[in-house]
Amino acid sequence: MFRISLVLVLASAAAAQTEISDGGSVTLESGVTIKLKTVMEPAMPRSKFVPLGTGFRSDGNTMRFILWDDVSASCFGVRVDVSAEENGGVRRVTFGPVGPEGAGMSVAFGDRPYKESPLPKYPPPQELRDGDTIALDLMVSADGKERVVEYLKFEFGGKTAGARDFTLDDGPAHFSFKPAGEVLVNGSKPSGNAVFIDGRQGHATVWVYLPVRGRYILSLLPHEGFVKAGVVRGSSLAFQADGKQLEVRLGSPLAGSQTPWNLYMLRDPHFVPPPGQEGRVIVSADRLENLLPKR
Repeated sequence: MFRISLVLVLASAAAAQTEISDGGSVTLESGVTIKLKTVMEPAMPRSKFVPLGTGFRSDGNTMRFILWDDVSASCFGVRVDVSAEENGGVRRVTFGPVGPEGAGMSVAFGDRPYKESPLPKYPPPQELRDGDTIALDLMVSADGKERVVEYLKFEFGGKTAGARDFTLDDGPAHFSFKPAGEVLVNGSKPSGNAVFIDGRQGHATVWVYLPVRGRYILSLLPHEGFVKAGVVRGSSLAFQADGKQLEVRLGSPLAGSQTPWNLYMLRDPHFVPPPGQEGRVIVSADRLENLLPKR
């Protein structure tokens, strides 16, 4: 999973703290959610910001975060490993260099490889409780008065915790688009209202189209070519794709239940939206066989 944002480095000092980027969040396989926020300490006038790039990748119960600097062609990263199990209300979290993957991540997020430089320091292994926050110094000025800080907040029991595959015993699956739902990308509504096209009875596979990126076909069951990308809980379908956290909020709960179910995704980059809808976010449903790309 990937995430891209813009980090801004400040050039002179002021007071307090400036939030540079609300970096969103990523949910690990264990259900732990890590919320990211990048700030400059102390605060700076925005007119003096200089852009840097950031991104992260998650795999299992590991998250790798990098920040890269175009001027020095360097990237600064951290690997965060979270224990799969909770023990007495705590989870063990360890930190270290991103390693060889740092250069590969910078290519994926940017346009050229960068040499990884170590952070000023990495936190020692931590026993964290739900809601705890860790602060990482990503860049520090020579005099130590200015720094770019990444805050990582850990929340247990994330949206995927306890999720399982949907079965026939759970009852009929139905996706209701009435009243009209909404689509969130990285927690915000995209420009323009999303278009919800009612699926007819028996069409229980949802798809979401995002301009430029293509269509995402979502299923409650695993199929060839699909990857487990998120969870369905109540009327919310939340999944990660192409470095973005997407959430589709339907008109009513799926099968009338709040039970969390695994959500599987297949990207269809070649989908062509209906005429006149090319620049809109579209949500609809259909039979799976009608949605699979033709081979």
